[in-house]
Amino acid sequence: MFGAATQNGVGVGIGNIPTLTSLSYSVQLNLAVAALFASGEPGIWLDNADWNTGWFQDAAGTIPITAMEQPLGLALSKDKGLAVGAEIVTNGSNPTATTGWTPSAGSTLTVVGNKFRVQGQESYQAFTTVVGKWYRVSIDIAVVNPGAVYVGTAPRNAANYSTGQVSVSATKTFYFLATVASTYISMLPWNGGTEYCDFNNISCKQIAGNHVFQSTSGVRPVVSARVNLLTGTEDKANAAWAKTNVTAPTATTVKASAGTFQAFCVQGSLAVSASQQCTMVTNAKNGTYDYLWMGDRGDAVIHSATFNVNTGAVIGSSNCTPTITANADGTWLCKIAYTRTNAGSASQNEAFGGSSHTIDYPSRTWAGTETLTATKDDFRPTDQTVTLPPYQRVNTSSDYDGPDKGFPPYISLNGTQWMQTGSVDYSGVNKMLVIAGVRKLSDATTGIIIELSANFASNNGSFAVFGPSSNGVNDLYFGSKGTIAASAIDVLGKAAPLSTVMTCQSDIGAPSISMRLNGALAQSNSSTQGTGNYGNFAHYIGSRAGSSLFFTGQISQLIARGSTVAANDGQIGSGEAYSRMRSRAY
Repeated sequence: MFGAATQNGVGVGIGNIPTLTSLSYSVQLNLAVAALFASGEPGIWLDNADWNTGWFQDAAGTIPITAMEQPLGLALSKDKGLAVGAEIVTNGSNPTATTGWTPSAGSTLTVVGNKFRVQGQESYQAFTTVVGKWYRVSIDIAVVNPGAVYVGTAPRNAANYSTGQVSVSATKTFYFLATVASTYISMLPWNGGTEYCDFNNISCKQIAGNHVFQSTSGVRPVVSARVNLLTGTEDKANAAWAKTNVTAPTATTVKASAGTFQAFCVQGSLAVSASQQCTMVTNAKNGTYDYLWMGDRGDAVIHSATFNVNTGAVIGSSNCTPTITANADGTWLCKIAYTRTNAGSASQNEAFGGSSHTIDYPSRTWAGTETLTATKDDFRPTDQTVTLPPYQRVNTSSDYDGPDKGFPPYISLNGTQWMQTGSVDYSGVNKMLVIAGVRKLSDATTGIIIELSANFASNNGSFAVFGPSSNGVNDLYFGSKGTIAASAIDVLGKAAPLSTVMTCQSDIGAPSISMRLNGALAQSNSSTQGTGNYGNFAHYIGSRAGSSLFFTGQISQLIARGSTVAANDGQIGSGEAYSRMRSRAY
């Protein structure tokens, strides 16, 4: 299944993991990916399965992602299983004395009821941290007056991580990336003076993994699961639908009295490209009905089709060749290829966006009291119809059917957003495996999906995955560099919109480099890269070091793993299978 070699339902060669057939296939594949890092291999693993448990809106991890369309500031990487280290705070819980803590000038530190009471200024403790490692802080704040906790390179350094002002008793948790060997944690009442605040259960532990973050709020990507570009899909009275020659209809029904009467609803300004689809249902009534499905610009031709609602047979059409199929729920699916007019015009020559597009229905001459009901309007690229549910309810841009309805979440990058890791030490390995479940939405500008170092072509022991590259040929690109030169693969003819699982492998010393797309080899070569290992650099996701080459698209899965031994077919197949399952790219 999914092209992965299996034994007892688990990928062959995936390491020492359970082979219990009682485990679901997705759990088995998750274990298989985890086994890629079982011997401590360096790397990262971003998994959209954890969007509501390990993803946060801020870089300190204080605000969890709870719904779609929220910003992503921190995504915990599963490369080390989120293993939690030993406690490094001295005398942090249920104290009987102030041992290990230092009150600053103007601060009074006492113990009241097995809690620390801090009055005036901060009281702090310094402990040893490992530069480049992540830590999780947890603390109970029993509020008498507003309190706060700071962690950083000095006591109460406002530039560092903090709980912010806490006015209600609560347990607060946040994360930080250590930048120095000695880190301080400070407890303080918010306003100083005679105010005080109580603290207990103060904990700081290393949490393993090379986590991905963005400290600048304005360039954080968004967590999304939306594919239907329409809004107000279950309410034609919604303001999103413009009405022509008819009063606002109720719910999803458009009615007309006897005589000549034209009625249709329009929703425009949709950023779309290529083939689209919509779904509508009629009342069970003999005869044929005209459907206006889509136009490409306000001044362009409206595509129309007539078909029999009982058989689905196309009776007549203009400016399009529709395909009508029956859905199991009694609805009909009308699929029409979108063709731009004046394709050479700059205003029309877009990938996603640039033109105003419409969904229109119905338009006919009515007689008597005939009724046509349109529902389940869904407008999306055709390639997203075969792997996802056929209809996505969308009320507003942030209120729609999400992961609980079968629409996988993804990290949405709009061409200005990006994230990074701290430095990841690959200096002991010369082999790299990258598996990325991505959807490319633009070929207009070069976009970095993931890069090791600020510029792989300039730094020995680095790599980069582009979608597309600077060649501007609707391509996917993977490059890796040893001590001499960069070796690259450029797979052409992969125009946006495109969903795929990219598997990129490189061995500096062999030398070899390859790219697989959805499990099939796309290209490989043996151009020299020189010698040496990969380096100790940050990963950049969605851009080149946050300054250029911004990617426009979606990332559902991202695995990067360095090793001294190349991944075997079973490991690769299991990683691809899990990524395809989680990103719905086939």
